[in-house]
Amino acid sequence: SGAGQAMDGELTTEECLRVLDELASLKVFQINIGGGEPFLRPDFFDILHYAEKLGIVSCVSTNGSLMDPETCKRLAAIDGLYLQVSLDAADEASNDAIRGEGAYKKALGALDQLSRHAIPFSINTVLTRISFPQIDTLKAMARDLGANLRVSRFRPSGRAQECRQELSPTRDQLESFS
Repeated sequence: SGAGQAMDGELTTEECLRVLDELASLKVFQINIGGGEPFLRPDFFDILHYAEKLGIVSCVSTNGSLMDPETCKRLAAIDGLYLQVSLDAADEASNDAIRGEGAYKKALGALDQLSRHAIPFSINTVLTRISFPQIDTLKAMARDLGANLRVSRFRPSGRAQECRQELSPTRDQLESFS
């Protein structure tokens, strides 16, 4: 939520695989991986394949910026993988105001690629003042792509602290959300 420089002491590939071994020994059957953008990690496919080998389902949240046809081909070969693509509004201007210029087009490109490759995915949107009136449109977008819409709670952490007043859903929106 507060993207920045890589921290000293981030896990190596070998350490990640050992963590997966430990999780498998504890009978963990599913992990959730987010970021930043997990596909920036050069060893990410090694980690996903190892989780698959251990029978652990991987749920990955991505902004879709690196979702090209080759990446999708590689993802389609992994069993037990489920992706969420972040899209915080149904229109480009609103989404990019939150996610950054060009994020909307990249996310739509990712959604199209995932749909074409029959990779299970959902659209993940954060419930904000901006997204609230667009939930039905986002739901229809997901349905048209053969996906689900997942709506997450707004958490004012990281960079979102700076725009809490502009993005926090109103009390009426929260009460009427179903």
